[in-house]
Amino acid sequence: MFSNPFSMVVAIVLIATIGQIVRAKMGIPSRRDRRNGVVADTAETIAMREEIKTLKDRIAVLERIATDNNATAALDREIEKRRKRAPAMTSDPGFYLTMASSALIALAMLTAAGYKGFMAWLDFKRAELAPAQAAPVTTTSNRIELADLKERLRKLEAIAAGVDL
Repeated sequence: MFSNPFSMVVAIVLIATIGQIVRAKMGIPSRRDRRNGVVADTAETIAMREEIKTLKDRIAVLERIATDNNATAALDREIEKRRKRAPAMTSDPGFYLTMASSALIALAMLTAAGYKGFMAWLDFKRAELAPAQAAPVTTTSNRIELADLKERLRKLEAIAAGVDL
């Protein structure tokens, strides 16, 4: 997937762009906005404002009830009107779909990058473990190496037998 540096740069830019889109969709302010005091309304803030508006409406109704001497029928109609109001939807299904798809795309990209790195590591280890092209060995060097091994073996046997050399 990342056979050249340009495709890796494109992948990094794509990941950063998707992150910015998700951050903007979630309403998370950027570092620059937080430093400058500009904070976007989050879903929680919007929900709180709606609740405050609802509470202010209730207070206005209760004040009107306390100060007015209207008939109980008008009061009953007002109470029923407030009860029938449908609650506002606080969660957007599109948000969850966007988050799930973004996470899946990010996971796929990380998996592809990990797979590519693992395969490169395996190739490196195979090359490291492959028998190296040895220089042709002459019979003289074989004899010297054999004599050296015999000498080392004799010393080790002497040490095992407890003989000082």
